[in-house]
Amino acid sequence: MDHFIASDAYQTLTKERQRFIRTFREKLRDRGESLPLGDRTGVVSPFAFALAELLVNHGADVEPVVPVVRIIPQVRKQADLVFSIANTRWVVEIKTAIEFNSLGAAVLEAVALRKVEPNSKYMLVGLYSKDSAGHHAQAVLDHCDMSEVFDFVAILSRNNIKGDAWNYNFAEGLTTFLERIPIPR
Repeated sequence: MDHFIASDAYQTLTKERQRFIRTFREKLRDRGESLPLGDRTGVVSPFAFALAELLVNHGADVEPVVPVVRIIPQVRKQADLVFSIANTRWVVEIKTAIEFNSLGAAVLEAVALRKVEPNSKYMLVGLYSKDSAGHHAQAVLDHCDMSEVFDFVAILSRNNIKGDAWNYNFAEGLTTFLERIPIPR
């Protein structure tokens, strides 16, 4: 994240989006400096925190308790973030990497949560796509007749892009995502 913040691509972001990235970075650091480089453990919570802060700044109500569904006694799943804005409740599933298997897991989680939260809208956010299925997640869902599982799908970057190209790809993906979030401007 420090490499991204030092890049020219970061400078193209609005001040609000830069604050979002700095909050995300701070929360990533809070998860522990002792984690090995590349360890993605605990990435979802820092991203959810930064997103929640941005949403609150735009008048959304972020719920402190997220819905949980017990699929069977041994399997329990919960949303990563829930917010309400303009009388619409959004349930957010955040994945660090989206690829075919994690997309399938996200679909199962959303289907299970829809059973207990049928009137909510569902959002899938992938921080990066790990393969073609991840990069084209909505097309994969459409092909499998599952386009209605998520009301909003956003993949912020592609994993196969490196260096400065990745920085610009991430900045563009983040900008598109934040512009599409249903918040008052």
